Amino acid sequence: MCVAKLLEGSSITVNVSFPSPSLSNEGELAQDETTNLLGLQSPNLITNNKIVMECGTNMNIEVDSNMNQLLHVNNTGKDGILTLNLCPSSGSATAYMYDRYPTSPLEYSAPGGYGAFKGLKVSTPCLVSKATEYSSVHNEAWVLIEADAALTVEASCVVNVCQVGQKKVRGKCLQCQGNDTGCERCPGGLEFYISNCFVSETFKEISESTKWRIWAPEHHTLKGWVWDVKDLEFYSDLDCTDTKFNDGTPIDSGNAGQYWGPERALDDDDGSAWGGRKDQFGLFWIGMDFNTLRGVRCVSFLDSPDKGVKELRVQAWESSTSTWHNVKIVKDHQSGVRTNISLEYTPTPPPVAYYPTTAPNDCPEVPQTKFVYKIKNEAPVLRSCKWLAKKVPRSNIQHL
Repeated sequence: MCVAKLLEGSSITVNVSFPSPSLSNEGELAQDETTNLLGLQSPNLITNNKIVMECGTNMNIEVDSNMNQLLHVNNTGKDGILTLNLCPSSGSATAYMYDRYPTSPLEYSAPGGYGAFKGLKVSTPCLVSKATEYSSVHNEAWVLIEADAALTVEASCVVNVCQVGQKKVRGKCLQCQGNDTGCERCPGGLEFYISNCFVSETFKEISESTKWRIWAPEHHTLKGWVWDVKDLEFYSDLDCTDTKFNDGTPIDSGNAGQYWGPERALDDDDGSAWGGRKDQFGLFWIGMDFNTLRGVRCVSFLDSPDKGVKELRVQAWESSTSTWHNVKIVKDHQSGVRTNISLEYTPTPPPVAYYPTTAPNDCPEVPQTKFVYKIKNEAPVLRSCKWLAKKVPRSNIQHL
C-alpha cells in the first residue's frame, strides 16, 4: 500500500496492490502453500528456510550465519504464548514476531520490523540467553530470525484455551471432527469470524422447541450492565392472543438476586420484574424451559424504559445441535412499550417458469423431450426454443 496523495484535513489517496500468494521472489511457483483459519493462503516463499511448529511443543532451531529463518507456529488457540530464547555466537541476532505472514519484509525488502508486533534483538557477548514472550491472537504466529552468525534458537509455545472449532488434546489444539465432544463453540447468538465471536445477523426458522428465550448482548442494552424485563409471554398464535405457554421453568443469564429472578417476568404481573444481569460472556437472556416441544409463534414482552434494550433476538434451542439459534431479530426496539414479536416468515416464492407463446417452424429441435402446454385463450405450443421463450404467469398455464 502506498500513499499517493495527502491533503491534511481533507482527503488521502492510497494505491493498493496485492502480490500473488503463489509466486516466489523469482516468479516461480512456491512448493508449499497452507491455508489458515481465515481461508487465506500462506505463501511458502522460502520453502527451504521455513520451519513449522505446533503450539504445545518446543524445539531448537539451528540458524546459519547471514541467513534468514522463518518460523510458523500453528494452532495457538485463543491465548497461545510463544517464547523465544536467542544467544548468537558472535555479532547480533534479531527476531521479529507477526500475526500474519511477513509479506513486506520477505517480498519487498521492507525492514524486518515492518508489520511486526514485537521483536527481540541480542548482541554478543550474551552470557545467558535473552528471552521474550509473544501472545498470538489469530491462531498462528510467524517469526523472522535474522542472524550475523550461526546460532541456536530455543522456541516453545503453550496454549490453555483453544479457538472455536478446536479441542484440546494433550496440550495441543486440534481441529474438531463432526460432533466431537469438548470442542470450543461460540455462545448461542454469536458466530465465529477470524478469531472472535460476533453477534449473529442470521436467523433460522424453528417451528417447535423445548426452550425459548429473548436475548441481547451487553452493548445492545441501554445501560450496559442491566436489563429489566417486567413481563414475558410465549403464545401459540401469530398475534399473541391464543394459548399462552406458561408451564415451563424460568431460565436466565443472571439476576440481581431475591425478588429479581426470571420468574418475576413470567408471573402475569407488570409490577414485578426480572432484574437481568449478564452471563460470563457478556450476554443477557431470559426465557423458559418447557421440557417438551412448544410451537411458539408470538413473543410478547415489556421491559423497563430506562433499563431496556435497543435491539434483541428471539432464540430457540435446537436439540440436534445443542445450540441456541436466532429465530427473529428485532432492530430499533423502543423500551418501555409492550412489544409483540410475530414469528412469521416470508415463504420463498416458487421458481418462475418460462414458456414459449409461439413455435417457429424453423426452430431447431434442441431438447430430446418436448413438453406440451395449453395456454388459456391460445393455441397449444411446444417448449422447444428456450431462448425464444416468453415469460407467462404460472396461473395461465394448464397441462394437457
